[in-house]
Amino acid sequence: MAGKIFIAIHDDGSFKPCSHLKVNEKANSIYEYYTDGKFIKSLKNRTYHVDSLCHTCVYTDICGGCMAICDALFKDAMSGEMACPTYFKN
Repeated sequence: MAGKIFIAIHDDGSFKPCSHLKVNEKANSIYEYYTDGKFIKSLKNRTYHVDSLCHTCVYTDICGGCMAICDALFKDAMSGEMACPTYFKN
């Protein structure tokens, strides 16, 4: 739900869609970050890689996978969770 229902503010004043992500973006306000932030725009536009499981999943609108797990495992937050149990169950 990163960037959809919450936003983290780092102690240096930068914003990120989830406190567990390594992505930090500067903005003058939460509104500016939410409307103009490059990474958060990719979350809202669902720009997952074409070969990711999240790209074709029917649950992407309500889930989208955990970006922090994807970033930690694959060094790419938009790679999609390659071991998603919900995806493999369907």
